[in-house]
Amino acid sequence: MGASRFATFIMKILIIGDVVAKPGRIAVLERIQDLREQHEIDLAIMNAENLAGGFSVTPSLCEQLFASGIDVMTSGNHIFDKKEAIEYIRKQPKLIRPANYPPNTPGSGSWSGEIRGVKVAVVTLICTPKPLRKKSQWDGIWMAGSRQLLAHTLTSKLLMSEYCQRVRPILPTSE
Repeated sequence: MGASRFATFIMKILIIGDVVAKPGRIAVLERIQDLREQHEIDLAIMNAENLAGGFSVTPSLCEQLFASGIDVMTSGNHIFDKKEAIEYIRKQPKLIRPANYPPNTPGSGSWSGEIRGVKVAVVTLICTPKPLRKKSQWDGIWMAGSRQLLAHTLTSKLLMSEYCQRVRPILPTSE
């Protein structure tokens, strides 16, 4: 067998599930820098949809967490429960809403960037019984995805797999 066309590369990604209200925020704020340093984290992703009092986000809370060491925040069905989240998500590309929301929904369903010379993308999805839109722009990009499964069924899992069939690893943050 010939040599692989892919170089070996280890990227350390910290994925923090649903951070809920003040206790969750305090835990992240107190530990994120230590965790990043101790484990040499390249990318820190956090689900933020319940950040502000148990539902939605506020710009000031998000900015505080971004400044503390969170790189990207994912969300789900509670992201727009607070009015101020609507304008903020339009302006903040690192706060992403579900990618399979309708096309005119404020914000983006993905973030992409480069970590240590490697293209990466973070995508968040809400799985529903409805067919999901295909996104070919993610082909060949390593992704860590957050999914909010509203239905804990085989159908939801199959839809997730169909949506991301041409993407390498998918790492769920909730089940």
